[in-house]
Amino acid sequence: LGEKSHRMVLGDAPAPTRTEETPLADRARFALSDADAIQLAQWAQRIEAHYTQLNGRPTPMDIEWARDGLNGQLWIVQARPETVVSSGRESPTVDHLMEEGEVLVRGRAVGTRIAVGPVRVVRSPREPFPAGGILVTEMTDPDWLPLLRRASAVVTDRGGRTCHAAILSRELGIPAVVGTGDATIVLAGVHEATVSCALGEEGVVYRGALRVESTKIEESAPLATRTKVMMNLAQPGSALRHWRKQADGIGLARLEFIIADEVRVHPMALLQPDRITDAKVRSEVKALRVGESEPGGFFI
Repeated sequence: LGEKSHRMVLGDAPAPTRTEETPLADRARFALSDADAIQLAQWAQRIEAHYTQLNGRPTPMDIEWARDGLNGQLWIVQARPETVVSSGRESPTVDHLMEEGEVLVRGRAVGTRIAVGPVRVVRSPREPFPAGGILVTEMTDPDWLPLLRRASAVVTDRGGRTCHAAILSRELGIPAVVGTGDATIVLAGVHEATVSCALGEEGVVYRGALRVESTKIEESAPLATRTKVMMNLAQPGSALRHWRKQADGIGLARLEFIIADEVRVHPMALLQPDRITDAKVRSEVKALRVGESEPGGFFI
């Protein structure tokens, strides 16, 4: 659903736009209908097919779109070849967190690496920033590039998978945890932290320097066997990390892990929320159901 705490709208002269708080009613509804999402997906497929034919090879695309604020019309505003995954510049190394720690903030993971370093909460791109530090800020824009080049990881209050910090961190090959909500507040007094994007879709920031081990994926010729060699998959998001390995695919995806990772709530809690005794949990389940008319709609 997304937080959508602020929005940019048409302004009055001399400023063409202004940023304001999003009304609560708009925060509580999805920005896209199912029909909108399907339309954008169909356009994306056509764009990728066009450039694949033009280049004579598979050409994944980075595509940006917008909705007209006056008439609601969807527009494709930019399309360019994707340059990280398709070029093979993704890290051939898999990071593993070898110990548990205190979780400080959570958000959307970008990348698959783990970084350890000194924490710096930065409010302006003109502030000093140490090489190898963990950059914590509300959100970034192109002015932040010099700081991002020096950072070992990025953590932001706002943003999603396609925000500026996410795009730049992919290009630079550093982990990012975006859309945490309150990282600039929670991490303000923290000296050192571990930023992990190695657990799938969710990124986590832990207090202190935790032990990390890295395994280099060796490129080797696949072994020909009569029986297919398949992998068991726990976290759905890790499929994007493991598909390059020498295997014939995913042989088992555990449903309970998919529910825990993607749905995040037991179906009976959605059907019978009044039976949840913990008020905090009941409130969290209610928040998941925003925009759904039927009790089980979110799960479905």
